Amino acid sequence: MRVYQKYQLKLADVKKYFYLYLLLITIGFLIPFVLRINALQILVSSMAGRISDDATQGHVFLYFIYNNALKVPLFTFIIALIPIPYLFVTVLLVNAIILGLAFSLPVINHHVSFIDLLLGVGPNGFFEQFAILITVVCAAMINKAVCKKIYASNEYVESEAKLLSIIKTAIMTYILYALPLFLIAAVAEAYLVPMLTN
Repeated sequence: MRVYQKYQLKLADVKKYFYLYLLLITIGFLIPFVLRINALQILVSSMAGRISDDATQGHVFLYFIYNNALKVPLFTFIIALIPIPYLFVTVLLVNAIILGLAFSLPVINHHVSFIDLLLGVGPNGFFEQFAILITVVCAAMINKAVCKKIYASNEYVESEAKLLSIIKTAIMTYILYALPLFLIAAVAEAYLVPMLTN
């Protein structure tokens, strides 16, 4: 428990990115209506080649652990190291737009049921979205420290040790809060969703 006390999430930061995330999902939902594009075609092309149809549930689980819990957060943290403020939000943007497009499908295509969509996305999506949100909050910690180090006036310059300490704090916060949510999402996606959708 002391570890969780040492690496606490700041609720204000989580709220800020949560509201941004909801706004971006809403924009993703509205895109097919405003631009008259085929949301289903975009979603299918974004998912193409993700995992083969004959993969076992264990392979599906490992794929989602590798992709969602390792590759995406690593990419997010690497982007956060680039001293451009809020560049890491692109990960949140892409994920939110795809989710918004998915939620627009039942409205656009009457062959897609909202219940089926919730059964296919809901069990894992809830945990996965909050894990991505926490990952972005951790990336914000890193990006803020990097930008302060690069752009701060001579009065305030982050030391290398302070910067490394912030990066360590961000990674530990990710491990304690986001990684367990990614694991729950992977279990749900590999084992629960197939039972609900069949």
